[in-house]
Amino acid sequence: MKKRKIIIDSIKRIDFLAKKYKFINSDFSISIDSTNFNNLKRDFKVVNNNLTYRDSLRVILEYELDNFHARRIALRRITYNWKRMSYYIWETEEKTKELGNNLGFEHPYRFYEFLYNEKINTDFKNKFIKNLKKRAEKRLHKEIKVRPYSNFFNRLLKESPQRKRDMEAYFKKKGIKNHKH
Repeated sequence: MKKRKIIIDSIKRIDFLAKKYKFINSDFSISIDSTNFNNLKRDFKVVNNNLTYRDSLRVILEYELDNFHARRIALRRITYNWKRMSYYIWETEEKTKELGNNLGFEHPYRFYEFLYNEKINTDFKNKFIKNLKKRAEKRLHKEIKVRPYSNFFNRLLKESPQRKRDMEAYFKKKGIKNHKH
């Protein structure tokens, strides 16, 4: 377990968004011919022919990174989206994207990294977190600690009103009752 944790911790330091890939271009589009892709699918024993972008990306990352943990972490970061980021800051997806873009973040995971990093303290970030804390405390009727940022933002994710509504709709659509989200 200790050895695995050390390996995963070292993998987490890799910037998968800036990494140069053979079959993935800079905007994370897959660029591989069907023959090579079908060979990769066969090598990784993928039998489904109706793959989503995420499924196809998983196959490519499996080949390019050749490590389960690296593939899992890279896939999560590359497919991170503005909607998920919006749950952390209690804004709409559009407002979150606009805010992120105004701060110079083209990819939502970069915005996530910026907010989570306790070493980065700008006037904007400090004011933003202070206002977010006030909004959350008012809605939850509880005092919330800001530090560490990871606990703060994970709590906001868990308590996000929009995430809760989206999860309710998802479970209702799937016909799942008595769930926790």
